Amino acid sequence: MKIQSKLNTKLLVNVFPWVSLILVVAVFGVASKGLLFSAYNLKTIFSQSVLFIIGGLGLSFLFAQGAFDLSFGSVVCFASLLAAKAVEVTGVDLLIFVIPFVVCIGIGILNGLLYSRVGLVVFIQTLLLKGTFTTLLGPIGHIKVPKVLNFFDSLPFTLAFTIVATVFVGWLFSYTAFGKHCRMVGSGQEATVQSGVDIRKTKLLAFVAAGVTGGVISLLSMARGGQVSTSTASNFEFNVMIALTLGGMPSEGGTGAKLRSVFIGCFIVSVLTNGMVLLGIDGRMQEVIKGLIFVLVLIMTSRLKEKSATM
Repeated sequence: MKIQSKLNTKLLVNVFPWVSLILVVAVFGVASKGLLFSAYNLKTIFSQSVLFIIGGLGLSFLFAQGAFDLSFGSVVCFASLLAAKAVEVTGVDLLIFVIPFVVCIGIGILNGLLYSRVGLVVFIQTLLLKGTFTTLLGPIGHIKVPKVLNFFDSLPFTLAFTIVATVFVGWLFSYTAFGKHCRMVGSGQEATVQSGVDIRKTKLLAFVAAGVTGGVISLLSMARGGQVSTSTASNFEFNVMIALTLGGMPSEGGTGAKLRSVFIGCFIVSVLTNGMVLLGIDGRMQEVIKGLIFVLVLIMTSRLKEKSATM
């Protein structure tokens, strides 16, 4: 009886993300009187999902370890502004491609070293870094970016890039020692060390992966907006964290971390955001609603796991 109940609880945890996606689509489809399913709106949802999916894929290695980068959006914004300003001053378009990756990977390495060598609590560490960059940015106006980036906002490119990124990250996450080690760190660091895994290297590489992802998100964000401002990538990491959680990826990481959570969760967040826009809900209120949903899902999934563990 206990085994059957445990299996039912596990099934509920696995099915919950799919049910949530169907429910969100149904509710906003009805509430928007079908506008959610218009061709233009579906294209908008896909465009919004692409950034979250790519961000989720890159940050999933940290999430699998039970960690996360709360400075991600601020670093992307800083790198984008720096790149756009450099091009504006020098007239060298190549800098728009180089600077975002140099800055994001450089800060990723710094974060990784602090996380793996110094032993700081990763959430506090990245939150402090987020505050630092937010202060440094200050009140900056809009800066236009070179038209050469327009190609990266085309539907064929974004679709092709998302497919390639999915295949590559899927292989890296599921079939390489690095992906396996990330999940092992989430399951238990002490046991991982005893297995002979270099967890310092694993932690560092996870932040390097986040840095590379930051460079990509910077380019795609600039291409989509045609300009950069202090609102670029605003709360991006918050939306990705919500997406991964809603998609069913455990916040503590471990062997339960699956990449399908990225796709399910990102579509839930995109439909949720788009649906609230169609209903005329204020931007700040949208963030409050998503935050409440995030907390409720965390509470519910943690209780289900506790229930499953005690059976």
